[in-house]
Amino acid sequence: RHNVTDTKGEVLLNNVPAGSYTITVGFAGVMNGSAGFSSKSSTTVEGSSRSELTIRAKRGGSLTGKITYPDGEPVIGAKVSALIKRGKRWQGFSQPAATDDRGIYRIYPLARGEYIVSAFEEGVVITELPEGGSSHSTSNMSVSAYYYGGVSFKTAQVIQLDAGRELGNINITLTERALFKLSGTVMGAGVPLPRATLSLRVR
Repeated sequence: RHNVTDTKGEVLLNNVPAGSYTITVGFAGVMNGSAGFSSKSSTTVEGSSRSELTIRAKRGGSLTGKITYPDGEPVIGAKVSALIKRGKRWQGFSQPAATDDRGIYRIYPLARGEYIVSAFEEGVVITELPEGGSSHSTSNMSVSAYYYGGVSFKTAQVIQLDAGRELGNINITLTERALFKLSGTVMGAGVPLPRATLSLRVR
């Protein structure tokens, strides 16, 4: 069942069969009902009775900033992620946000906690097909992530975000890094294997 609240924030669901129900609420910036940080509200309906429930929604915080190249030009379409600390581990809190044509991103809604922000540059890859023609796809162009306030995950600056607060100027510059070349031969049954696809992932 779905319904929309009125100007007073109230909603009515009629003809609900008897049973136990979990209720969540969602709107721009709300956190109630999202996975990982909020308990769910529940109620029981007897079938002939009326059940009233008040839900206290938590407003989320946000992180915003700009991703640029060393010359100050914006990085368009970069993927920016917020990692939240859970005990001794860091885990992704939400889907990555993409920068706009100004290189600006905004990640929300976020729960109160400690965060690390990382960014990947993405670009279009054109692949020539054996039967002719070509295909286009989007691929990570950075190999390894860039981090806010540090050159690696271990040196990244930890951001303390309070509930309902927006923190700005979380900016990252995609500095030039030393690049290397890997080469080799893929073998199958003792002979070179043509058209094999390889992936390089940072440990």
